[in-house]
Amino acid sequence: MTAGAAVNFLYGLMDSSTTPHDERWQERRADIPRQVDTAEEFIAAAKTDPPDAASSNPDPVDLWGKFDPPELPIELLPIAIEKYARVEGANMGCDPAGLAMAALTVCAAVISDTIRLQPKEYDEQWTEPARVWAALVGLPSTMKTPILNQAAWPAGRIDRKLIAQYLAEKEPMMNYQPPTRRTDRHQSSHVSKSKIPQSRPRRRF
Repeated sequence: MTAGAAVNFLYGLMDSSTTPHDERWQERRADIPRQVDTAEEFIAAAKTDPPDAASSNPDPVDLWGKFDPPELPIELLPIAIEKYARVEGANMGCDPAGLAMAALTVCAAVISDTIRLQPKEYDEQWTEPARVWAALVGLPSTMKTPILNQAAWPAGRIDRKLIAQYLAEKEPMMNYQPPTRRTDRHQSSHVSKSKIPQSRPRRRF
């Protein structure tokens, strides 16, 4: 289809439309020749300058290859967590981003469930607890377990302290024995005998 035929075809589509032929419609109809000329220029440029075969067909990505993790951005995290991640990462010789994610997950785990987040400003019915789910992915011996242990041990120490405090407060209650109520044996036997109905006399035949 030539450029003139394309313009006439688009004119026919515009004229047969049921939309109001207002000023906006007139502007779009008048702009059809320019759009057709621009399309022809792009087509001509693509024919004269074909794309490089190497750039159009890049090498496939090796999904099982080794990739260097990106650097931990500066001033992205809270100051305490970022400083902790960088210092411990340098001491342990591991990626500080893994320590940062593990520390964020531990901090979210110790937040009480009474504190909840409201994702939508005007929807008070939808609330979520402050939870962060993270997973460290890496080959064996990339210090995944040491990173998790290093980030989780402070929470474990607090947890053990609270458990010991709870058991110490609970111990007096476990050893508590309620006082026994003493009863008079004569009184109880007298009452029990009085409640026993007397047997009927035997009839003689």
